Amino acid sequence: TKFEVFFNIYKTTLDECCKLDKPKITKRTPLDNPWITPGIADAIVKKHELRKDWTNTIHESNKSGDAALHKKFTDYRRALKHIINTAKNSYTCNKILENKEDS
Repeated sequence: TKFEVFFNIYKTTLDECCKLDKPKITKRTPLDNPWITPGIADAIVKKHELRKDWTNTIHESNKSGDAALHKKFTDYRRALKHIINTAKNSYTCNKILENKEDS
């Protein structure tokens, strides 16, 4: 059909002009961040859910959104940031201790 012809031309042109030679990869992998445990990963998902719950309450009439949901999100985010920093520092210290004899 004409639509299929159009779509194929469009897709080919788009791929030629805009497709990345190498796909983007995230830096948030267990190899790059080994201190991120499954528990921390679950907590990050919960943080994203709390943010979404809060942002869904933002409207023209209430530009700040629900204050209680905002506080719950910010408190959780602050606590999670502390946990992640502690885990990262602990991981780094353990790696230094493991390898102190190597130097």
